[in-house]
Amino acid sequence: MAKVLVVPDARLDIERIEHGIELAKMYHADSIVLMGNYFDPIDGEKAEQKDWERMWDYLKKVTKENMNLIPLIGEHELSYLNCNMRLNGHNGKFRGYIRNELSRHYRFMPCVAIDGVLYSNCGVTTEWLRAHKIMLENEIRFRLGKNGGAALIEQAICKQTSWIPFFDGHKNTASCMRATVKVLMYSAPQNITQVVGSAVVSTPSPMGRIWFVNSVNKNEYTMFNNGEPQVYVYHGKND
Repeated sequence: MAKVLVVPDARLDIERIEHGIELAKMYHADSIVLMGNYFDPIDGEKAEQKDWERMWDYLKKVTKENMNLIPLIGEHELSYLNCNMRLNGHNGKFRGYIRNELSRHYRFMPCVAIDGVLYSNCGVTTEWLRAHKIMLENEIRFRLGKNGGAALIEQAICKQTSWIPFFDGHKNTASCMRATVKVLMYSAPQNITQVVGSAVVSTPSPMGRIWFVNSVNKNEYTMFNNGEPQVYVYHGKND
């Protein structure tokens, strides 16, 4: 099974990603999943448009240099694609630039399945899948037993000609990039292990197996080995 290090909520902080890459090398991770939310400053922090541009230039560079790095889209990126959304720290002047750039760089996806585990910024709910006719009940029954449910969801969402129009313009974009923790805990597809970039590491939910990774402490990272989490703290290159 793959060892996957996840990096949530960089929020214009390039070092957050850099330190995650260092830890991944140190502990021999097979993959690094960036959980989205690269843009917009955290409450109370100041930022200028050049900070948005600097982050985007870095993302393009680091994804080319690290082929084991998988960049996902978060709700803050979605807010630049969806005219109905305004999240904290949002820079409306940057909407056209981010939208155009994301549409041209295919490696940035809503979710990814690795060894039967589904990674996304906000998680996937059963209601959202049904509303968008992504999964049929018979497909769920036949494929979950073989650990294929996560891969089935990824294929349905990500393998479209373009997923951006799929999310843009919907008031209820819900899953992957816009599902609340409360809804997800009680409405996740059963028997699919999910890793979600929100809040803190938690116990599995009663309606499926969900891990919420820490997006608050910027020195803390989570490695998933065989679907089980282990927390690492970044102290510096020599530690």
